[in-house]
Amino acid sequence: ESIKSVEVSPVFVIPQFPAILIYICVFAFGITIIEGAMADWASVYVKEMLGPDSQGTGFGFGVFAAFMALGRFFGDNLKIRLGTIMFARVFLITSVIGLIILVTADDLRLALVGFALTGIGVSVGFPLAVTSAAYIDDKREASFVAFLSLISLIGFLVGPPIIGFIADVTNLKTGFLMLFPGLLLSLFLSSKLITNKN
Repeated sequence: ESIKSVEVSPVFVIPQFPAILIYICVFAFGITIIEGAMADWASVYVKEMLGPDSQGTGFGFGVFAAFMALGRFFGDNLKIRLGTIMFARVFLITSVIGLIILVTADDLRLALVGFALTGIGVSVGFPLAVTSAAYIDDKREASFVAFLSLISLIGFLVGPPIIGFIADVTNLKTGFLMLFPGLLLSLFLSSKLITNKN
């Protein structure tokens, strides 16, 4: 008797993602590193600036979070006026300026300005990335957005320990310097954002 060949489907298939999605994920990664870093280290930064017995160490993250929420709340109207890519660049440049202020500030009021600019600067990054990922392919938008969310979560989680290791050897301001490469890469990759459905 002849033995019939049977095709066996693989149990696990590694999904294939287009290059444009990878660019968008890296764009989001550089931004979510900052979100994670501020969530963990903003209060420590303010405490180091004011002293161990100071009050109001939560001001830094509070200002960052408030301006981040403000940017997301009012961002859509500005995006319509500027266009997606220019909108992303303006906000990311604002974040770069905010980080520069943070690593050079010697006064709490100036540092809070840095937190505010950094917060509003990164506020629109993840929403823009999600929209762009969903625009790539209507049939695979769920898997694309899920992959983007995974990469963004990794960025949120890896930022704080990297800064902590560097701050332990040097200081927290030097640790914050490590946020610049990812942010500048996000600024460069903002040109890869998709502005509308194909």
